[in-house]
Amino acid sequence: MYRGRSLVPQALAFKSLGAGRVIAIDPYLAAAARQTDDHEVPLVVLDDFVERTDWDSLYLETQERLTRLGVGDFGELRRMTSHEAADSFADRSVDMLHIDGNYDLAAVLDDLTCYLPKLRHRAYLVMDDASWQAIRPALDALDALDAPDDPCGASSVSTTVASAVWGRRATS
Repeated sequence: MYRGRSLVPQALAFKSLGAGRVIAIDPYLAAAARQTDDHEVPLVVLDDFVERTDWDSLYLETQERLTRLGVGDFGELRRMTSHEAADSFADRSVDMLHIDGNYDLAAVLDDLTCYLPKLRHRAYLVMDDASWQAIRPALDALDALDAPDDPCGASSVSTTVASAVWGRRATS
């Protein structure tokens, strides 16, 4: 979600189709961005990034980009934590969820706990930076769930260097 890099293209795609809506959630707060688990990037580098970033300016820049491109009807940016936002989505109401949040395991597990019930039948969950070792236990937990119906024949968790994709099978 950083700088709207996933929000803006999705909103533009929906605008070109004339239908659809993407909702991005980001608190734009240093406290939410700070990470403490053992990551492949040294914590001192992560802490420096968190401290040097002007979170208010990033938020305003992203809002202005949405306005300038005329995609406000197709993309919305909510400035709150994902945990705070979860209750605003009904269960089984989300077709695709892209999580690009804090990469500490506790934060990832909280996102999954909050949002897996929100996924509709045949919905997809995309998790950024799935190559980070701190995220692997969460991906393993997803993989342990029933494998979804996947028309492409992929396993329940398909990973690349940048992301993991998981599909949800219908439940009775």
